[in-house]
Amino acid sequence: MDLFRLQKKLKDNSFLFLLLIVFLAIWIALYSHFYQPFWDGAVYISNAKNIFSYGEIAYWESVRPIGWPIILGVFWKLGADLLVIGKILELLFSIGTISLVYLISKQLFNKKIADIAAVIITFNSLFIFWTFKLYTSIPATFFFLLSLYFFTRKQNVYAGIFSFIAVMVRYPIIFLIVPLEIYLLYRIFKQKKNLLSLVYYNIPILLGIIAFFIFNHYKYSSWLGPVYVLISSTGWGSSPLFFPNNSLLYLGSFPLFLHIMLPFLFFGIYLLFKEKLKNKEEIIFLILLPLIILYAFFQIISMKDERYILPLIPLIAIISAYGLSKIRPSVRKTILIAYMLISIGLLMIFPATHHMFFPDMAQNQSIVERCPFDAKIAASTPLAVIYWYDYFPFFSSREEAMTRFSEVMPDVQCVFHTSCDFTGKFPEDIILEEYELIYQDENYCRNSVYAK
Repeated sequence: MDLFRLQKKLKDNSFLFLLLIVFLAIWIALYSHFYQPFWDGAVYISNAKNIFSYGEIAYWESVRPIGWPIILGVFWKLGADLLVIGKILELLFSIGTISLVYLISKQLFNKKIADIAAVIITFNSLFIFWTFKLYTSIPATFFFLLSLYFFTRKQNVYAGIFSFIAVMVRYPIIFLIVPLEIYLLYRIFKQKKNLLSLVYYNIPILLGIIAFFIFNHYKYSSWLGPVYVLISSTGWGSSPLFFPNNSLLYLGSFPLFLHIMLPFLFFGIYLLFKEKLKNKEEIIFLILLPLIILYAFFQIISMKDERYILPLIPLIAIISAYGLSKIRPSVRKTILIAYMLISIGLLMIFPATHHMFFPDMAQNQSIVERCPFDAKIAASTPLAVIYWYDYFPFFSSREEAMTRFSEVMPDVQCVFHTSCDFTGKFPEDIILEEYELIYQDENYCRNSVYAK
């Protein structure tokens, strides 16, 4: 019987499994092209090493959420290469995200819309690109969708657990969680019952918050810890890169990364209010409202980055799939093929990140001999911590950098500097009093290595 059920599930969801194979093939094909992570990914590796070495190595950046470093740190403690295992984890979270988009769409709509939504998320160029960067957006999105999956199945304890984990991986996910609370309150008000659903959902969240406060009090002597600093330092206003004055297009990310799919998002929203749907209230509260609230939050903060919309892409995919499902099959097929081709084309013009400073340094034997991987180094970018065991951050202004660096200089064997990540004039004159220049190149940035 179990074998029969498994065969039936495989048959019923064969299109999803095909998409997952295609996604894996794309990921493997692009792995070497987008190999190098970016700044924040390296910071999470540094935090992972720091928290699991009890503060003895690397550097702890307090404003970062603790969820992703804890996940990475467990594997680091087991001896894994965090650059490799981090990418594998991101891949698994991405595959899980695609699967959850399919399952949630199937639950709230039907299989046809689930198939379309899975195609949209699988071939989204922004989603694929950030799978390689060890950032928090994809794992946080996965945990949010996992909570949404359990929520739609009335398994509220599990929904609460994964909602809390999602926020601990990436704080702004809280704006996706709030509508779930609103929906539970709405059901209590409307049906005069379901109070237990609210209680079951919030018990694990409250327990998680208590644990988070205890951690903050232990580490920072403050219940809120870095959250208060993060909120107080957040810039409010508008400074989009491509479209000025708080543009509704937000960076141009929506049209750039959704392109021909964007009209179907608005068409899907229109149909959502016009047509009669069995799960209409759930779709509005659990899919549309989180999309609107998180998007509104991104509109009022000053720093805008296209990766911020990653948690919105699954929600956009579901609503767009609903809109797209209402047109003729032949036209729909043509649009989906065009969407896939354009998305792959966008990936081809994304900047390659395989040939960068620190991978090259780690493979340069003359440098490794003077600066072995177990040596303490200072670096103007956290990317150094991916390859070297212990590093001290050496960025910001010249005066601040030297003030902080002077405290650890006796223990620092090498200094790595890349001009792209240092504010102001690098204090090379002071560095050369204790170190000698052993390597320098000019490849987009001015990269230098100094050793004692």
